Amino acid sequence: MSENGLPLGILSSGTYSAVEVAVKPGDKALLYTDGIPETASPSEQEFGADLLKGFLESNHNPRAAVFSDSLLHELSGWSEHQQGEGHQDDITLLAINFRTSEIEEEERTLREGTGQTHG
Repeated sequence: MSENGLPLGILSSGTYSAVEVAVKPGDKALLYTDGIPETASPSEQEFGADLLKGFLESNHNPRAAVFSDSLLHELSGWSEHQQGEGHQDDITLLAINFRTSEIEEEERTLREGTGQTHG
């Protein structure tokens, strides 16, 4: 899924589209600003959508914080700047891991322990 629009909070009269996506436990989402794909190498080559996609496909860490740190480290290596320094644009990301609730986990564990297949 890809969505693009006006920056949030810039225009009081801005209108935005809404996107609904069905998710299940184990799914992940990454929301990010254009500063991530536009991160430039010393030769002025942008990180771009293809390298970002490759990073996403090869990095399956289940913890959002570890995933985020890995992406920031990757961008730092690409740009040859220390994290948080020397970037031409903001780099903002929100990594989300969708998982079952503790109650659902306990119910599943109880069902498996008793041989039940339905809740």
